[in-house]
Amino acid sequence: MKKQKKILFLGPYPHGIGPSQRFRLEIYFPFLEEENIDFDYRTFFNHKDYRILYTKGAFFNKSWIIFKGMVKRFLLLFSIAKYDFIFIQREATPIGPPLFEWIASKVFRKKLIYDFDDAIWLPNYTDENARFHFLKSYWKVKNIIKWSHKVVVGNIFLLNYAKQFNTDIIHIPTVVNTKDYHNAELHDKRKNNTTIIGWTGSLTTNKHIESLENIFKKLNEKHDYNLLVISNKKPAINIPNLHYEGWDYENEIQQLLKIDIGIMPLKTDHLFYEGKCGFKAIQYMALGITTIVTPLGVNKHIVTDKINGYHATTKEDWYNILDKLLTDKPNMVDITTGRKKIQESYCVYQTKEEFIALFDSK
Repeated sequence: MKKQKKILFLGPYPHGIGPSQRFRLEIYFPFLEEENIDFDYRTFFNHKDYRILYTKGAFFNKSWIIFKGMVKRFLLLFSIAKYDFIFIQREATPIGPPLFEWIASKVFRKKLIYDFDDAIWLPNYTDENARFHFLKSYWKVKNIIKWSHKVVVGNIFLLNYAKQFNTDIIHIPTVVNTKDYHNAELHDKRKNNTTIIGWTGSLTTNKHIESLENIFKKLNEKHDYNLLVISNKKPAINIPNLHYEGWDYENEIQQLLKIDIGIMPLKTDHLFYEGKCGFKAIQYMALGITTIVTPLGVNKHIVTDKINGYHATTKEDWYNILDKLLTDKPNMVDITTGRKKIQESYCVYQTKEEFIALFDSK
């Protein structure tokens, strides 16, 4: 009788929180269960600790949280022998050298599958944790790639980096479930009296929407609209028509469906942003929301300008496109082409077999 494979999944964030974890890892769990594949899932942070981590100050609490997580990871090594594969999303520990990965691959000879969807080898950090960013050990990414059995990346930019250190690189884009979750037909969409420009993100990405503050102020001189920001921290944008909603796991689709025009601006002053996987655009388009993106990295491939969305490279582009859409809303691009693109190329039903195949023994 063929021995059943057993997999250990390691994620950095609490279950259901980090987009990279949810839509590159957790989204596949139901399909693994359908295949009767045995797996365990361990996250570094729990929900309570994660909320503390991104507050200002609280140095001793943060230190204790990190220490506690490191101890849990170390203790996990005592049970690692029973697993055939160790799947690591981004990193096993948020700080320090890749000790867990080295022991797992070199001492226990386990097959590591390493997944990442950002240019995490480049420094990128929030103001709240800037003092301690050097503890991240960004150099460890290339070592983990070298030690891995397989490496999974979210776009070609990341693939080109990873292939310097490993030959078995698999490109699987970040995906959504356009049938059972990111499907507007399953939800009530409110008809807005005032056009809503919307953005979803987190405190680590608020700086991108904040970069358009002057554009929003200029649009206010001519148009009646609302700016909806869905995040875990209110952005520093001083306009009267800003509406902020805390991101809510239970109601995220209903929150997104309030948006008429979904935007994904990216700052272009750092190579890190080339590695983004376009998840905001994927969400907007899957839900039939008119989408505008900075055409950086994979965004250029997700959104085809003036076909299924819009490209805005400069501040002038952002103003002109938003001005036109607010003036002449009926002439927006055909949003059905955007949803079709996501269904064909960024849906979990298109990638599930490739994900499951990662755990073939060869």
